[in-house]
Amino acid sequence: MKHADIRALTFDVFGTTVDWRGTIAREGRRLGAAKGLQVDWEAVADRWSRKYVVARSRNGPWRPLDQILHAAGEEILEEFRIQGLTKAERESWCGLWSRLDPWPDALPGLKRLKARFLLAALSNANMALSIALARHANLPWDQVLGPDTVQVFKPSPRVYCMALRRLGLEGHEVMMVAAHLFDLEAAKAMGFRTAFVSRPGEEAGDPTKAPYVDLIAADFQDLALQLSR
Repeated sequence: MKHADIRALTFDVFGTTVDWRGTIAREGRRLGAAKGLQVDWEAVADRWSRKYVVARSRNGPWRPLDQILHAAGEEILEEFRIQGLTKAERESWCGLWSRLDPWPDALPGLKRLKARFLLAALSNANMALSIALARHANLPWDQVLGPDTVQVFKPSPRVYCMALRRLGLEGHEVMMVAAHLFDLEAAKAMGFRTAFVSRPGEEAGDPTKAPYVDLIAADFQDLALQLSR
């Protein structure tokens, strides 16, 4: 596949760029050690993510993702009987999705890619959450694209169409980068080029059997290498 006409890369964030599961588990273990809590923090992380997926798929009025995740964080504290937290500690916990750490390869890979391409976040996170996360993790986005204006979540076609309008580019000039096949399939349907990046625990499908995947990379460094050829 030729890459000369690609001008911008759009990135999924949760799971693809930042390690939500690892960050939540690490923060949970730190909190548990301080409070003497015995909790399966990996299960906490997975449950929190599942609540987001259910809320994203539910019919009804659109809610910004930071509100969804904050409410789910409160529910998690009750479900897993995480007790003894101060008000400030509860608030910090419920806002944890704005303080997720990037995968180790993410920042060096993005730096290499930024030398050649415009980089944009294309996440289900609303703008406020995406900006807070980018500031925490030092993500070098040229543009942050959120669902605030269209008020639907990926994989709705409206999100990808919004991205192309905001970028002022045609689909073949933009490559969607994600660790989730549903995201790439939806982007491809809107004319995007697509790159699958493997992340532990993020994908149940086989990208080698997905006809809508144009490129498969081990991580962002490998993606930069392949796109430089």
